[in-house]
Amino acid sequence: MKKLSLIFIMAVAVFSSYAQSSFKEDVDVLQSVYGKSKADLVKQYMNLSDAQSAAFTKVYDNYETERKNLGQEKFQLINDYAQNYATLTDAKA
Repeated sequence: MKKLSLIFIMAVAVFSSYAQSSFKEDVDVLQSVYGKSKADLVKQYMNLSDAQSAAFTKVYDNYETERKNLGQEKFQLINDYAQNYATLTDAKA
């Protein structure tokens, strides 16, 4: 629970400290911070041997890469929808 609180505090700090940067950069930084903390949490509770940990890390890193790419695609679709909402046609939707 403390780590989740730390993640939240870091997220707030990231958004407030990068007020001049674009929203996309903020999202990228937050995903980077969140992804690393999440990986650490998972590894902490798995109790794997060194060999298992090495194999797990490869699989987990691939999963995180794909998850982040899907998240970026989703973000882009939502952003595109929001920017074009006023002129959105049925065909575009």
